[in-house]
Amino acid sequence: MNDQLFDRFLLFVFSSALLILGLAVTPDPARAQSCQSATQVASDLWSEYGDIAQQVGCAGVTAGTVVASGGTSLPQAVSKYKACVGKADEAAEMADGMIQAWNRLARNSWATFGPRRLALNQHHEGTIRSSGTRMFVTESPITAATLNLSVEKLRFRGKTDVTVCTFLPDGTEDRVWNFQMAPGLGNKGNTWTRELNDVAGRIVSVFFNGRSAAKSMKYRLRAEPGASLEYRESAEVANGWSQGYTTAKFFETGGEMYLFTLKASSGEMYINEMDPDGTVGAQVLHEDWSSGWTTVEFFEVNNQTYLFLLKESDGEVYVNAMNDDGTVGPEVVHDDWTQGYTTASFFEVANQMYLLTLKASNGEVYINEINDDGTIGEEIRRGS
Repeated sequence: MNDQLFDRFLLFVFSSALLILGLAVTPDPARAQSCQSATQVASDLWSEYGDIAQQVGCAGVTAGTVVASGGTSLPQAVSKYKACVGKADEAAEMADGMIQAWNRLARNSWATFGPRRLALNQHHEGTIRSSGTRMFVTESPITAATLNLSVEKLRFRGKTDVTVCTFLPDGTEDRVWNFQMAPGLGNKGNTWTRELNDVAGRIVSVFFNGRSAAKSMKYRLRAEPGASLEYRESAEVANGWSQGYTTAKFFETGGEMYLFTLKASSGEMYINEMDPDGTVGAQVLHEDWSSGWTTVEFFEVNNQTYLFLLKESDGEVYVNAMNDDGTVGPEVVHDDWTQGYTTASFFEVANQMYLLTLKASNGEVYINEINDDGTIGEEIRRGS
């Protein structure tokens, strides 16, 4: 047997032994790296964040609050979150509180984890020796929609896996970036970069995992957030309301109470949270609709809240589902009725929802069933 055949034979025997003993590994070990290394740290930080948020007056920002990406799809209480991170005094107080919490937890609770604080807009340099690990975690949730990460290999030959994860306060964790820095000096000076999207309201971790038996790798890590979430307190709440409002309706969705206000003449519309003390809270939606909406009603079917809109002038009708964050959701009805409707009222009898519509000019009345999906169903009465 020549040397080449003998080498192949040894490789076959060795591979077979690994399979028999259950020792085979995945071809790319970087892909197997999970987010669990930072799970406990993120959980502790979210708990601290909820406590500190309440101390500075952001009662809605708790470990049960899930903040969505960049404020584009706002869930419950996200406006309170934005109010905190968008106002200088509150943001500074929360930041100081979280750094103090980090230092306290690092001394007393994280001895076995040994995390390092991933301070933003700063360089973090260090060395991963052989099969050692290192973990960086932001001490607070990110207050921007995006985060730019860069990792540079500065020196040495070691092979290293890098795993980046994000954590929401409800325990949801996502691995958002995973790559391997190959061994050797051929990639010395290389920089791996990634813009992470949808990170607003998430704690971020970066985990280095050495994969060499006797080699090191020196790195430089930097995290730079994009533009911070904008928060503007509603001028209608802060400075008194302007003239022209024709509709003010309260509705409940997602376990929270909201106020809907509308100007029929211009179509200007606001939705604000209602605070527990009965005052008008933070704005969650401001849109400019078409003019002429004279009837606005909210109704609920199968635990789903809907918005009903009607124009007396031309009979245009919309029904939209309301999202749990108080914003206007998908359209379920768009119809053109006859003009002249001045009243629309929803009522329930024997677990069936109905709609009564009335024209004041001639007394014409309709009653229709409301279907389980919020659409307007069969007419059961017509009179005048």
